[in-house]
Amino acid sequence: LESLGVLAATIDGAWVSHSTALQTRSLWVPETVLNELHLSRPRGSRAARHARVKGHQFVIDSADLGHVDGVPTSSIPRAWREAAAQMTVRELVQLGDFLVRVPRPAFEGRSEPYTTIDQLTEMVRKYPVVPGAKRAAVAAALVRVGSDSPPESDWRLAIWGAGLPEPELQVALRPGDRYSPTLDLGYRKWKIGMQYEGAVHRSAERHSTDLWRDREFATEGWTVLGIGHRDRAEGFFGLIRQLKRLVPRL
Repeated sequence: LESLGVLAATIDGAWVSHSTALQTRSLWVPETVLNELHLSRPRGSRAARHARVKGHQFVIDSADLGHVDGVPTSSIPRAWREAAAQMTVRELVQLGDFLVRVPRPAFEGRSEPYTTIDQLTEMVRKYPVVPGAKRAAVAAALVRVGSDSPPESDWRLAIWGAGLPEPELQVALRPGDRYSPTLDLGYRKWKIGMQYEGAVHRSAERHSTDLWRDREFATEGWTVLGIGHRDRAEGFFGLIRQLKRLVPRL
């Protein structure tokens, strides 16, 4: 990435683009694009040619360019839009969910999301001829604030794909209470909660907290479904079947 920045600085009008623009900011991207390097130039210019670098020619509003260590790069929402040429709808939603999630200042050192759903939607409207337009439009409509990890995004998309009602995200047992236990997803109306138990939940301290959380919800009559790696690997098939039995037909 550092060498790409040097290259961008030597080519007139060039900027680091696509998923590479996100990586220069040390932001999460799907593993499928980790080794891709993208450099863009204005429409009408000659595409950048260099080993391993994918060159592009685009029209871009200067307002949608930023800088990282002095190197021109696509802004975060513009980079998400460009990445629609590289990623599936599922990956774009995962990335979008990551970019719009509300951070935890005590742990992340920031208080604002990297972008917003409105800004992503605006990029779809603003750049209809940039490759991946249809995927970007579908993904922008599916991005939500509250999915804190790619597995949570995948579970939510599986629920959507199964035709089930859209769940609430980051479900607090007692809304408005800062000390209330919270589940990843759920249906408050039917008292059904769901929690993805990833690697972070394997420590003894976190396990103890999880037991307390589940007990608090159970005391109030909630059914809590624990979700793990195996469920994700099988496409959540068994969980969807179970959820369909629990959620009343509308």
